[in-house]
Amino acid sequence: MRKTKENINNIREEIIFQGHANTQEIQAFIPCGYKEATKIKNEIIEKIKKNGKTVLVSGRRVYIKPVHLLDYIDMTEKQIHEYAKMEREKVVNGRSG
Repeated sequence: MRKTKENINNIREEIIFQGHANTQEIQAFIPCGYKEATKIKNEIIEKIKKNGKTVLVSGRRVYIKPVHLLDYIDMTEKQIHEYAKMEREKVVNGRSG
């Protein structure tokens, strides 16, 4: 799905369903550049490690759970799902009208 302002919550919902996010997916979840996404990822990793937990590593890639990204956008998972549903309804209604 192409990232636009009108479907940002559908993108976020896809990442939540996927269960993990790499740097590029952080860029989509929190609209920002690669450097900012890397900074956010590193901050989250440090926070996770301070809590005595581990992060998912696959080869050279590090993945984080999308739940950690929700704090950065000050939204709950429930809100993401509700807004994504509204975005989908808007698309359907826009095409039929």
